[in-house]
Amino acid sequence: MGQTTHLAYLLLKQVKLQNSMKIKKKSQGYTILEVMISIVIVGIVLISAVALITRSQAAATNARQKIIATSLAEETHEWLRSERDQDWSGFFARSLTATWCAQSLNFQSGTTEGPCSTNQFVPGTNMTREIRFTRSGPGLSKVVATVTVSFSDSLGLHSSESTSEYTNWRGNR
Repeated sequence: MGQTTHLAYLLLKQVKLQNSMKIKKKSQGYTILEVMISIVIVGIVLISAVALITRSQAAATNARQKIIATSLAEETHEWLRSERDQDWSGFFARSLTATWCAQSLNFQSGTTEGPCSTNQFVPGTNMTREIRFTRSGPGLSKVVATVTVSFSDSLGLHSSESTSEYTNWRGNR
């Protein structure tokens, strides 16, 4: 019976030794597969973060451009009101030309008859500014001006459009 006990003791010692080797083997490090999976996951996260930042920057730039375009359109309407108030007859006569390209706000220079070509930008911008005139009201006495400021960026072609109606509110000719 002593040999049986000794044999059982040896078997128990062998099992403990194998278990301790398994634990040591597991704690020695990561397998190459685990490292590769970790690298792929980190790569996907980084690529997603860079794509998100890039889209956010493009959207912010686009929003800034839209604000500038809207401001240019409003500035044009203020100029048109001034032109109307200074000389209704001249303003009314200019409205016979349906479309004007307004690189600058001056009918004598910088504003040409017809639609803007692709390179007729408002100075200091990548935007074109067109004024379209129509007439309405009794005897076609009202001038309707639609100002369109257009630009393109990485997100495509965009425009800001604003319309105002002008009348001879002073009654002068």
